[in-house]
Amino acid sequence: MAPVSPLFTGHQVGAMGRVAHRVALAPLTRGRCSEDNVPTPLAALYYGQRSSGGLLISEGTCVSQEAMGWHCAPRDGSDQVAAWRWVTASAKAKGSVFVCQLWHLGRATLKEVTGMQPVSASPIALKGETIGLNVVRKASARCRAS
Repeated sequence: MAPVSPLFTGHQVGAMGRVAHRVALAPLTRGRCSEDNVPTPLAALYYGQRSSGGLLISEGTCVSQEAMGWHCAPRDGSDQVAAWRWVTASAKAKGSVFVCQLWHLGRATLKEVTGMQPVSASPIALKGETIGLNVVRKASARCRAS
């Protein structure tokens, strides 16, 4: 009998739990959130369908309103936490470990999404254009250094 590949053996993921195998779902930007950046039932369905006992890493989840870079991206604010609970529950019900990828778009944030001037490590705007709402290309804005 051939030995079992380590890829298909279980593994303890720190204090987060044990996974049945070592195959992970890498973060994918899906945009399955409401206008208020709250994950929808479609997000729970999406992650639930991809749960098979491995590690799932969420799509980029913005850490604050000023971190937002595009419309309908998820956030981890207090209004969104309850919705994330049922998204993670759909993955955990199938034995997966679910972790959140934290996201701040820095100079790629869009004032039309955040309502604020972009915040970045430096005040230098991105070179070229950014894609705004409705896939409209526009000049990048100068940032406020944090």
